[in-house]
Amino acid sequence: MKARQQGNALVLTIPTKFQVEPNTEFVAIKGENGSITYVPKLKNVFEEAAKAGEDLRTPLEEEYMHDIEE
Repeated sequence: MKARQQGNALVLTIPTKFQVEPNTEFVAIKGENGSITYVPKLKNVFEEAAKAGEDLRTPLEEEYMHDIEE
């Protein structure tokens, strides 16, 4: 695999055998020895809940509330 120039960026091609879907987002991590690791970017459940107007604390409070009341 060889890095190639595309505009102002260097591009590494992902072989099709890895079966990565188009538009999949990754986070790049550079190691001490110059290695580069790409990790799929995960959704932030807290941001998703805030966008949907959900409060993630409510189910936990309801689940453990009986312990406090007893």
